[in-house]
Amino acid sequence: MCGVVGYIGKGNAKKVILNGLKNMEYRGYDSAGIGLYNVVSGRYEHTKCIGDVSSLEKRLDDSTSHCGIGHTRWATHGRPTLSNAHPHISKAGRFMMVHNGVIENHRRLKQTYLTDFTLTSETDSEVIVQLIEQFSATEDAEQAIVKTLSLIEGSYAILIVDQETPNRIYALKNKSPLLIGRKDEDIILASDLLAMTEVAQRFAVLEDGTFAVIDTDGIRVYDRAHNAVTLEYEAVDVENWDASLGQEPHYMLKEIKEQPLVIRRQLDKYAPETTLDLPVDVIRMLRGADRIHLLGAGTSMHAGLIAKGFFENLCGIPTEVHIASEFAYHPPVISEKAVFILISQSGETADLRACLKALPRNENRILTITNVKTSTLAREGDTVLDILAGPEVSVASTKAYTAQISMLALLAAAVSGRFDAYREL
Repeated sequence: MCGVVGYIGKGNAKKVILNGLKNMEYRGYDSAGIGLYNVVSGRYEHTKCIGDVSSLEKRLDDSTSHCGIGHTRWATHGRPTLSNAHPHISKAGRFMMVHNGVIENHRRLKQTYLTDFTLTSETDSEVIVQLIEQFSATEDAEQAIVKTLSLIEGSYAILIVDQETPNRIYALKNKSPLLIGRKDEDIILASDLLAMTEVAQRFAVLEDGTFAVIDTDGIRVYDRAHNAVTLEYEAVDVENWDASLGQEPHYMLKEIKEQPLVIRRQLDKYAPETTLDLPVDVIRMLRGADRIHLLGAGTSMHAGLIAKGFFENLCGIPTEVHIASEFAYHPPVISEKAVFILISQSGETADLRACLKALPRNENRILTITNVKTSTLAREGDTVLDILAGPEVSVASTKAYTAQISMLALLAAAVSGRFDAYREL
């Protein structure tokens, strides 16, 4: 899963962006790149590498910049090579872009609009920046980006800078996560909250189909019809987001040791004074269900297998567990009172998002259990429960898996009233 970071402000853009990319290394990647505005040359300059962010950092000089964009790439379209690494640069060098996601119609766009142009990479992403430059021949930069936005299909978190307006970043978002964080005059954009906790005091989530213009004067956000959108900010809660290794030799051991802390955190929130206190609407929704469908991928699906026993044995509610990738394309017959519980550590699981299309909407029947309350699944479901595990950097899940199971146990206890979950946990 790729990661993007952008920054504009009074601080050192290189330092902010590199720290943000390092904090997202757990997502996995095979190449990295950064584009920074050089005040001496008066232009954006970029550096790429195959390998990790520390290798990228060694390639950078000591120049200071106050605006830039960065990227870590996991190869999908094209091999892990320097030409395929981001940022991508437009033909004449005016625009620079980083992209997380997949452009599903990139071949058709190339055949329609770029027939006389040879791409410099094998990626789907490069089509975007070349289209923007082509449209900018007759439109201003903002109009060229909006026109490109109207044509591309798929998932994307895109950051773009323009040599002609150096203190400005354009951002486009659809399906792939993208957040905006602020602190005084500093503005940071990232695909993960973890990338901005060292900089931002408050953050907002960009919605699908939105387009943002960020500069030293502030932030403007528009929807697909170019209507203004108001952002809703919330405080960055860094208490549960410590991703430092501390004194441990590796993250997996650190996260194994954090499991008791995570469960205590859940009890403090959901069982204050030893009495279960979960949202009333969630309890009412489950008590009225004639069947529960638990949906997850990988580890989360296995948490659902354990929870099946909770709901059937304690609550007496027939429960089915589904692998999300199968459910999305072969959904079962759904009863009128069925409730769906989507289990996802990140809240961005693509297979679960596909499942949402097959689920009944406009009814309070979809509960998301996730570790990221700002995630897409948390916002697209009817209601959400945060497992409060904090960042899980290790690829092999430990504390998040345990937290999913304990959260589902608390939920079953609240619905059934049949065991003392506080004492057991």
